[in-house]
Amino acid sequence: MGFGLLFGVVLAYGAYQVSQDPSNYWLTVGATLVLAFVVGSFFFRTGQLTPAAQIAAVASGMVMRCVVRSKLATKQQA
Repeated sequence: MGFGLLFGVVLAYGAYQVSQDPSNYWLTVGATLVLAFVVGSFFFRTGQLTPAAQIAAVASGMVMRCVVRSKLATKQQA
C-alpha cells in the first residue's frame, strides 16, 4: 500500500469524523502534520516543489478551516 493511498484513507476517515462532530478534528490535524513534515523534509533535501507539496498546502488550509469551524460550533453551543 502506498503512502498516498494510506494518507487518503486516513484523511477521508478524518473528514467523516469532522462531519459527524466538528470538534473531532485531531486525526485530520495529525495526518496533515505528518504529511507536511514528510513533504517539507523532501523539499529541504532536494529543493524540488512537488505536486504533493501543493496538496499538503491545500490540506493545511483545510485543517485551519476545521479548527475555525470547531471553535465557532463550540461558541454557538455555549
